[in-house]
Amino acid sequence: MDVANHDLGEIAAGLVEQMSEDAGKAQCEFRLKIETGVMVRCDRFRIEQAILNVLSNALKYAPGNPVALIVGRDGAHGVMMVEDRGVGIDPDALTRIFNRFERADSQSAGLGLGLYIAREIVTQHGGTIRAERREGGGSRFCITMPLSIMP
Repeated sequence: MDVANHDLGEIAAGLVEQMSEDAGKAQCEFRLKIETGVMVRCDRFRIEQAILNVLSNALKYAPGNPVALIVGRDGAHGVMMVEDRGVGIDPDALTRIFNRFERADSQSAGLGLGLYIAREIVTQHGGTIRAERREGGGSRFCITMPLSIMP
């Protein structure tokens, strides 16, 4: 891994810009709330891949709805949340969707590897990823990573 200190909000904002065409096709608007200076020690390329997988999922399951991306801190951790107003995830699938070849429902296209890969990458960086049902509909994915210890 090519590990260095990176601003999690800068990474997330860059990915939203990169995905603007996909968001347009899904008729989704990204809404950003980014705290600056949330520094995490990571392999940028790999963390970008994990975040892209989560954002792609939101666009896939919430077409026509806004997708919020929130970056901030919680104690000694950087936190990134992706919230949508899509179909939501059944409670029994909230942990299962991070397993290899699993999907939230059998009607979904894809191999069921995106969230598995995201979990593996985040875990390798000392972080966690979880999914929640949002009150009122939709899903929330939360990635936490240890903040960098700056000299």
